[in-house]
Amino acid sequence: MKSGVQSLEFYITGENIPAGENPSYCAKLMLCTRDSRGVSYVFTDRSLWGTFDWKKLTLPYIVPDDCKQLTLMVGIQCNHGKIQARNLQIREEDPYPPPVPLPENFRCRYTEEYRKLPRLRGFGSEPSESILQTAREWKCNVVRYWLPCGERDPNLPGLEKELLRLKRKLPEYRKARLHVILTIPTPGGRYETPLILGTAGTLAGNPESSQNFRLFNDDKWLSIFISAWEKVARELRDCPEIVGYDLMNEPSQVGKTKNDYLKVQYLAAKAIRAIDPERPIIVSANDWSKPSAFRYLKPLPFRNIVYQVHIYDPGEYTHQGVSWRDMEQIRKGKRISYPGRINEVWFDKSVLRAVLEPVRKFQKKYGAEIFCGEFSVINWAPGAEQYLDDVCSLLEEFNWNWCYHGSADGWYGWNVECTFDVVSRRARIEETPRKKILLKYLRKNLDSSPGKGKRQMP
Repeated sequence: MKSGVQSLEFYITGENIPAGENPSYCAKLMLCTRDSRGVSYVFTDRSLWGTFDWKKLTLPYIVPDDCKQLTLMVGIQCNHGKIQARNLQIREEDPYPPPVPLPENFRCRYTEEYRKLPRLRGFGSEPSESILQTAREWKCNVVRYWLPCGERDPNLPGLEKELLRLKRKLPEYRKARLHVILTIPTPGGRYETPLILGTAGTLAGNPESSQNFRLFNDDKWLSIFISAWEKVARELRDCPEIVGYDLMNEPSQVGKTKNDYLKVQYLAAKAIRAIDPERPIIVSANDWSKPSAFRYLKPLPFRNIVYQVHIYDPGEYTHQGVSWRDMEQIRKGKRISYPGRINEVWFDKSVLRAVLEPVRKFQKKYGAEIFCGEFSVINWAPGAEQYLDDVCSLLEEFNWNWCYHGSADGWYGWNVECTFDVVSRRARIEETPRKKILLKYLRKNLDSSPGKGKRQMP
């Protein structure tokens, strides 16, 4: 099987599969790929329960360049009932075509004003009184600012109020030489907690819905999404502190949808450009902004588009104990270390470099600017400071803008000022090795303040 992005098409039917608390315990088709970076899985819908007639499903997947093994599994995970699958076909055409045709040898374009921006290094945070204080102390020059707006209410309650609250604070950001990248929760949220706007048919007719954002299949939520960004652009277009409209946090699309993850971002970007012609717009890769999704990400034909990746690789290490089920293993002393063997692969900086290679190829091919909007590691992971050092050093080497996931008043798991005793379940505030590593790289902002020359473009 040749490498690249492909998809499987097949039909499936099921009988008497009980719905359970875990949405993954259902009928599914799953692909397991094994390469030099370990084992990865892709699978169909996480709510194929009950009794249902034949349904056509698609499953996009990536065959790595150095794929050693690819295993196909069809069945019912940790549950019972009856399923049948038929007419399995491999489709080699691109399952994620560009929203508009691009010219041959397309290159991203950035204005002179964008080039004058410094390298951006900071953290992500929801609104709080401590943002400015922490950003000053840590020597940040950017905050990825989460604007709460009630994502599952079609009226987006709180959006206008939060916009005005931010605008009132912007003079303080300007005084602190602190830029803002703005993101909002995606209207409609994820299908995993269904709230149907309109008729039930939209949800019921899409058997892959639980892994897809609601607006990928519902034009009403898509319209709300675009309108929300139009409102943001109109309100903030004259605010120089805003250096990015971050359109969509960690899009998740599995299989075919009415509007795919990139098309909806294209439509929002197009609407913003009619209001704010040059403000940087941040577009996210699919599959929760994973590096591997850059293999099929396409650039958009607007100026000042920045492309976002999130780095939590390997997730078994960075997120160990995030769920309380996993925490039981942590309390028993079963922790995963870095560097170390994870997914049957020895994980170290060289493997992290290989994980990020699809993003590097995208960057070089299109001359694209890259923003790492999130990276982190849980605070009780052995070797966490080494992991952060390796990730940060790669971000610096690749000339990417970045924001650490978590601030001083955030959840203790990501907070670099916290330690956590998994036995007593008590968090303590103290100076940590992780914080020292993060501050080491944030202090690089002191050498790249605004007005100190142009950015080095890819």
